[in-house]
This record gives sequence, structure tokens and C-alpha cells, in this order.
Amino acid sequence: MYKNPDGTDMDPKSIFMIRDFNVPLCQKAFARNEKSLPDEVRQERILFRAESWPSITKANAWTMSLAWKRAFKESLPNWRDHSPGWIGQGVVLGAFPDGDGRNTIANTVTQIKMIRSISTIPIEVWFENASDVSEEVHEAIISWGADIRFLDGDISTVTDASVQSPDSDAATGLLVTPISYSNIQELKTKVRRNLGHLQKAMTIAALINSGFEDIMYFSPSTLPMQSPRVIFEHEGYNRSGAVFWQHPTSFPAHDSPVWPILQADCDPDSYEQSWSAFAFRHKDAWKGLYLAWHWLTGPDHEAYESIFGKQGNDLLRLAWIAVKRPYSLVDRMPKAGLLDLSRSKGDGIGCNQESHLYPTPGSDVLLEPKQFARDQARQQRLFQQSRRDGTHSSFFIANHNVMMVDTSLESAIVRAGSNDQHIHRALDSELNKGRDPTQLVLTDAYAAGSDGRVCLRVHRRKKGLFRE
Repeated sequence: MYKNPDGTDMDPKSIFMIRDFNVPLCQKAFARNEKSLPDEVRQERILFRAESWPSITKANAWTMSLAWKRAFKESLPNWRDHSPGWIGQGVVLGAFPDGDGRNTIANTVTQIKMIRSISTIPIEVWFENASDVSEEVHEAIISWGADIRFLDGDISTVTDASVQSPDSDAATGLLVTPISYSNIQELKTKVRRNLGHLQKAMTIAALINSGFEDIMYFSPSTLPMQSPRVIFEHEGYNRSGAVFWQHPTSFPAHDSPVWPILQADCDPDSYEQSWSAFAFRHKDAWKGLYLAWHWLTGPDHEAYESIFGKQGNDLLRLAWIAVKRPYSLVDRMPKAGLLDLSRSKGDGIGCNQESHLYPTPGSDVLLEPKQFARDQARQQRLFQQSRRDGTHSSFFIANHNVMMVDTSLESAIVRAGSNDQHIHRALDSELNKGRDPTQLVLTDAYAAGSDGRVCLRVHRRKKGLFRE
């Protein structure tokens, strides 16, 4: 006899819901692809299959499914109580320590400069509390036109929440933030030293508490290359109210217990959602965000962590599926990025082969790979010619296909993870001169295989050191 979350016997009429949810279909679809998973993802999945997933039986999965639905129904606040503080479009950045405890503030300041060089869109930069922000960091963020907000600020005003939007005439009024700082403190007690879990949960809290109607999020390791307003104007966003990017190298596991917990069929045609960036309409995302928060902070948070994995990339997409909210998923692009030629002299080309590119929705880079490959060859010839003639600037052309570059994977040279100081210092130096990143970045992405790369023009001293 299966049990309900409160320990009572389950109604026999409900037991028919406990089924395999198309496991054979997903298993057949993923049998070949799973061999191509990155070693880290594959080893983590092997570990989960051996230690964690077998403990979540069909009965356990059904109990967890009922538990989140009941808790969700009881605790979900009405979005209309908080919507007076949501005004306009904006970017949310979370300057929280990453999963390894590393400081991400320098990366966040670089992101602000990148966005400001191509867009006037309002920006919220979130910290846990005021003590995390030095005077120097505060001055840097404010001087570039971004607003600083804190998770320990349980009371805000409509004008604060809207980041002083110049086209808003909303009246000032007090608002209580949906996720309070006591919720954050309770979370920290639960997860203790699990920094990756904590970073995800605080990011979700910042998104829920944000003062924007339309939100674009970039992770600390993601370098935006296009104005975020491009996303809000896209047909997929207008239709569904949410845009996710596929993770370039990972896809859902066919035998994960998450499918019976969601009471949803596994989709063998889709990759996992990437955490590098996503966009959503606040009111339409309300249920999905709160479900993700519940999974990260509720009584079963350890079980959900064993399901989602250390990275938790697919967290929001699965929450959207569970609450039956529509979303648009943008096609993946292969690994590319910035290669550090730090031993070169004079002007150099920076490319890191361990980064990932994410396309702008609607770009044609994935539609005509052969033509793009021919364009690539032509650009490479122009590059070689420019090196011989000494006219480097003519090689750097406007970028229309790449929305962002994720530098979170290890650099081939410095192996510094999301704090790749070479790349970020080069960008910081260039952006302080007012350069446009759409001119700094050359997309050289699809159909180029393992040799594909995105290049960034940087300036170096004679011994290969960056300026500043």
C-alpha cells in the first residue's frame, strides 16, 4: 500500500498514476547520446544511479510529487500582491560566491560594463547583505548606472524596485519582499557548506524579489554580447513569456526519478536548460520560480539535489514543466570561446577553447552551417592577410549571432574557472575605453568543429601582459 505524505494510506484510485512515464522511449533515444557526455557529467550520473536514484522508488516519487504540490498550494503567495513593484525590463545579476566559494564581484562589474556599452536597460546587482559591498565596489557599480540590492532588505519601495526607471510615474509605496532574509538564514542553516546549492537558492530569491516585469538573468561567468532587449522583442518570448538556452553538452537522464515526481513524460528531443542565462516575464514565472525555491529549500531538498546534480542546470525548465508553463528553448551551439595567447607580443587575439557560445534567438547561424563554414574560411583568410599587412582592426566585424559567451569552464591556460582573470581584465581594459563588444567579438562558431572559436581583440604589453 502506497502512502500519502502525511502517512495515511493512498486512495487506490490514485495508484494508477504510478507508471514509468515513457522510460523505454527516453532510454532508446538517449542510449547513444549518453556516451558523449562530458566526463564530469557522466561520472556524476553513474554515481547517482548507484547511490541516490535507486532509493527513490515509485512510491517515494509519488509521495514527493504529492508533497510538493500540497506545500506549493499552501505557501504560494499571490503575485498581484507584489506586482506594484514590477516596472519595465531589466537585467538581474547575482554577485554571490560561486560553488567553490570564489568571489564573483569582479566578473559582475565586467558584466555591467559590457551591458552598458550596448544598452541603457536597468540593472539590479544583488548581494546577500550590505557588508559584502566595499566602497570601491559600490562606486564602480553605481558609476556604471546599475542599482545595488540586498537580500537582507525585507522592505523596499516601488521606486527602488523599479531602479528609478525614468519612464515610470508609479507612486512610491512600501512593499514587503516575497523572500525574506529570515528565509535566507533558514536556508543557510539547512545547506551549511554546500555553496553551489546556496548560490542557486539565493539567485532564485533575487529573481523572485526583483523589481522588473521582464527579467534577463546572466550567471557571473557569462559575458553578454547583445542588448538584452533583443530577447524581450523575440517572438518566442512574446508567445511563451520565457526563454531558456539549451545546455551545450548535456541532456536529461531517461531514468531520473524526476519524471514520476513531476508526473511528466521525459522529452528525448530536448537538451537540459543552461544556467548561463535565461529570460522570463515575472508574473508568468511566479509559480515556476517558487517551485524551484521549494525544491531547493523544502524538506526534501537533499533528495532533489541528488536528482538535479551539482550544477542543477535543468532546475527552472523542470519547474516550468511541473507547473505547466510554456517556454521557448533556444538551440545549442558547440564549444568555442577564448584562446589565451598570452605569450604573444603587441596586439593579440584572445580565445578560450573551453568556453561556450549561446546564439541570439532567431539568428541564422544554426540554419545554414555550410554557408557559415564558408564565411568562416573567408574570415580566417582575412585574418591571416591582416596579420601580414598589420591592419588588425579590419578583421573584427560586427557580431549578430552570439547572445553571450560562458567562460565558466576551465581556461586552457590559467585554469581559473569562472574567475578567468586574463579574459576579464582584457575586457575591463577595453570596455573602459567605451568599445562596443559587438565589434570586439568575432563569431566563428558553428560547423568549425573543435577548432571553432570566438575571438576578442585585446591589447598587451611586449611581454604578453595586459594593460592594467
